[in-house]
Amino acid sequence: MPELDAKTRAQLPNSAFAYVDARGRRRLPINDEAHVRNALARFNQTSFEDEAARDRARTRLLKAAKKYRIVPVGFMTGQLRSQSRQAAAGQAVIELGGIGTPEQLEERLRTVLGDPTLSVLYWSESVGAYLDGGGQVASLPGETDSRTATLLDRLGRPMTALVHERTVLKDPELAKTVTAAVKLAIENQ
Repeated sequence: MPELDAKTRAQLPNSAFAYVDARGRRRLPINDEAHVRNALARFNQTSFEDEAARDRARTRLLKAAKKYRIVPVGFMTGQLRSQSRQAAAGQAVIELGGIGTPEQLEERLRTVLGDPTLSVLYWSESVGAYLDGGGQVASLPGETDSRTATLLDRLGRPMTALVHERTVLKDPELAKTVTAAVKLAIENQ
């Protein structure tokens, strides 16, 4: 793929990008076939201002793919998978409000996110560390581990850590939905 240097990129019109945010930042160039293919691959890694912006970018990207006769099978499969996970996460928001035990919360999250090893850790003020469901001190994964932790706080103080595979909450919208659901469930416990 030919790289866009700063000068060439600056000369492209906004229509050569699938997404231009409210601050004028232009993302996902679609000026040629190679960049359209790259934008298709990176679409789910892009943060959008809202769902309407995501939809507009998706439409522009698909029109560009059609122009270059690209059949975006992988992209469409990824979009369906993402929408399915978001729908499941939305359902989880409803269900998690009624879940009573930490074990039930952890099991439901494993199912919704498709990560059978996901664990929910709870912050203990008295111990000054995260504890697992059995009350044992648990350490968070490091930078080089295959797993990562998504930290949730309440009023700027540690609350919960979700330890999961790195790819599980890569979609920003899914991550936002899941973390909101977990906060709600924990506050209801």
